[in-house]
Amino acid sequence: MHFAEIQNLGSNEIREFNITYNGGEVWESFFRPHKLKITTIFSPTALSSSDGKFNFTFTMTESSTLPPLINALEVYTDVENLLLETHQDEVSVSAMMNIKKTYGLMNKKISWQGDPCSPKTYRWKGVKCLYLNSDQPRIISLYLAASDLNGAITPDIAGLTQLRELDLSKNDLSGELPDFLADMKLLTLINLKRNPKLNLTIPDSLQQKIDDKVLILLFMIRKGNIKNIIDPKLMGDFDTNGVWKAIELAMTCVNPTSNHRPTMPHVVMELKECLESETSRKQGSQVMCFEDSIDFNLSPGSESPPRPRYYITNLLSEKSDVYSFGIVLLEIITNQAVIDTTRERSHITNWVRFMIRKGNIKNIIDPKLMGDFDTNGVWKAIELAMTCVNPTSNHRPTMPHVVMELKECLESEISRKQGSQVMCFEDSIDFNLSPGSESPPRP
Repeated sequence: MHFAEIQNLGSNEIREFNITYNGGEVWESFFRPHKLKITTIFSPTALSSSDGKFNFTFTMTESSTLPPLINALEVYTDVENLLLETHQDEVSVSAMMNIKKTYGLMNKKISWQGDPCSPKTYRWKGVKCLYLNSDQPRIISLYLAASDLNGAITPDIAGLTQLRELDLSKNDLSGELPDFLADMKLLTLINLKRNPKLNLTIPDSLQQKIDDKVLILLFMIRKGNIKNIIDPKLMGDFDTNGVWKAIELAMTCVNPTSNHRPTMPHVVMELKECLESETSRKQGSQVMCFEDSIDFNLSPGSESPPRPRYYITNLLSEKSDVYSFGIVLLEIITNQAVIDTTRERSHITNWVRFMIRKGNIKNIIDPKLMGDFDTNGVWKAIELAMTCVNPTSNHRPTMPHVVMELKECLESEISRKQGSQVMCFEDSIDFNLSPGSESPPRP
């Protein structure tokens, strides 16, 4: 139980009370909460009750002028953990505890309590575990990006013998790249970007793994060293800012986390800017020929698709998922590919919009339905899908709204078919998207 006085008491006002439970067992006597200071009262041992029920009573003392209060209450119960603990033979738990202590993560990582992998629902944030039915879970990925780490890369990481991916980017690490990283046989990715104090001289053993293409090492190249990585045939004849921008773009494209990679339209736009910068520098002599030899169109011979806000900002949001869902919905309704250069409009959104303007809705619908559908319901579904793919995210509906609209379409079709075939379809779909519910993994 947590208590704190939240009122300004007068000189003649007193808040004092006794706490008992289950008919008289004393919990606390003559207790006075402190002004804006938390006092926690707890039992160091588990309480017991014959019927499993606990009835707490708060009673004013004779000297009290104000009623009792309680600010917060926590109840804990023993839960049998049927899951296996993290594998101990590889000393991974011990290694994780040492990493936690070395980098002072006790207060920075609130979830880092108990076992790193078990229970699965409460595994440590930034720790990815491999769960096998017949074996204990093993730590296979460690993500400590932007965790305010400083000092050397701790050798305790070597204790994570099953580690596949290690992300230490966006920190303040210093010192040399340790040799033990090359000895970690399963390690395939190391991300050390944005550690300006880190000496990025790669040990021979680590370089060998990189050359053998069994390890990817990501790091941010210091601008002062850019000339060391450019093709010497250029003989310094390049725009440093443009080349640096191209390098950063390339490194972003190979980011192992798919959500952090740019889209192709964004890549094209950035490359065009680099090209225009170089064109301006060379006054249109050599580079213009280079530009003419490149087709920047994602769909040759056709218009480019409408650009959602994500293509411009590169920031994902809930409305990004709505856009993706709208595209999928159009694919389902039309049974058409997203990009088809044989159509009058290659991109599916442009094609559907074009067909709507012509008033030719029947040619939009999947021909395999053979006209067996409710026109009003399908028209409503098409309008909903087109709203989902609106280029301006603020004009797109929310997913709960989309679900509600689709349910209405479904009910209309069920009513038309008198509950024959479509009921099975409804029973097979879970439309529950309530806040806090666990959504399926998204590629």
